[in-house]
Amino acid sequence: MFQRHSIILWADAVKEDFQQSLNKAYKLLLALKEFGPELSPNYLTAIKKKEAKKFDLSIETLEELLKKSVNKEGNTVFPDLGYSISFFSSIKADDSAGVSISVGISNPKFNNCFIVKLPLSLPVYTSNEVRSKLILLFKECITVFEPFWGCISNSVNIRRYEGFWGDKLPTTIHWVNYFGSQVSEELGESKILSSPYINEKFHSGALVLLKDEPINDEFEEDVKIQQKANIYFGL
Repeated sequence: MFQRHSIILWADAVKEDFQQSLNKAYKLLLALKEFGPELSPNYLTAIKKKEAKKFDLSIETLEELLKKSVNKEGNTVFPDLGYSISFFSSIKADDSAGVSISVGISNPKFNNCFIVKLPLSLPVYTSNEVRSKLILLFKECITVFEPFWGCISNSVNIRRYEGFWGDKLPTTIHWVNYFGSQVSEELGESKILSSPYINEKFHSGALVLLKDEPINDEFEEDVKIQQKANIYFGL
């Protein structure tokens, strides 16, 4: 079974004007483009990839797309549900990243989300350079999106848990983790920063790296390291 890794950031609902939402989405997409062609938002998501339209990553085009993506039912617009848009990087399936952004959500029942499904062909297990670039990208996106929580997850590994989130805390420690101020407070900042895992204060919270390489769910030792971390953090 293919293990697909994803960058996931969740941010609280927030009241912001359209320009703020637009600038946030634009900066996130620029960060992906700067990473390289593997993650660049080159195409707009379509039912059939061969019918997908290319995206030029101009702020003017993005503004038009976001305005069209506002949540509505018939002629009734729900501005508190914000704007949602998605992209992909390559026509070739294994080389394609999937990108989805929800911004401008102010309804407290929902979260703003930023998700990047990494290409299956991206050498996350074998390339130190790719891993370093991913962590730098993760950190840059945190400063733009200001999430309360984020991770780089494994699609197979997360099946061991009941979703990503419990009542107040994530269900598990992932390869790379970001805990915003509220989550850090729940976990205990001193506990995070004195943990045996690579950690640092970052933005409004803390960053925790479980190990140098991503979790490989086929390796029993990796699963044991994760389970030990979950016990340490009380998850």
